[in-house]
Amino acid sequence: MAANLLLVMARAPRAGAVKRRLCPDLTDEQARAVYVALLLDTRENLREIDETTVRFICPPGEGDLLCSTLGPDAVVEETDGDGFGGRLENAVATAFSEGYQRVLATHADIPDLPRSYIGVGLERLTDEPDNPLLQPTVDGGFALIGLARRRPEWFAGIPWGTPQVANRLRDCSAQLGFPAAELPEWQDVDTFRDLEDCLQRGNCTHLDALARAGMIPNGART
Repeated sequence: MAANLLLVMARAPRAGAVKRRLCPDLTDEQARAVYVALLLDTRENLREIDETTVRFICPPGEGDLLCSTLGPDAVVEETDGDGFGGRLENAVATAFSEGYQRVLATHADIPDLPRSYIGVGLERLTDEPDNPLLQPTVDGGFALIGLARRRPEWFAGIPWGTPQVANRLRDCSAQLGFPAAELPEWQDVDTFRDLEDCLQRGNCTHLDALARAGMIPNGART
């Protein structure tokens, strides 16, 4: 068993249910296709990280579609909970109950997160196990969080999916007496401008192929 678990919070790619902030620049079907590409690029980016198991987490009833999208080698687990935060908290609790020493969490909107940050994050959690890890996104969300101790209180009252996530996690950890170790911020893909920026970086094989095939209109092309 690996010492570390990396959770990837994800959804089944259904038109009208994912990447809604890309619309109306994209149709619901185009947004779904973008999300499929994000999932596949995330899977590729996170392959073969030393001593780390990668597990995709989705809501109940979405596992079969997510698994068929990612392929048979992907580990997919349906996790119940009150919204995103509840699923995340339950997935983290399960990971520690299974014996993992360090638990990281990210999501499928960051397909080109540099793997070096994951390595540095695991080192921080090894050296400072009492302190959580936080990597913000440029819009105030999170790119990567991590724990070497189960701390459910860290997730209490966090407004997931808003620009206040990183600040609230930062403030909460400080108030609880275990200030978060931070990594440099990274950009996720929420808006059409984010999508254009990601394509300009040119690190995502499936997303780039989608743009070249004409599935992403206007200026979001490589």
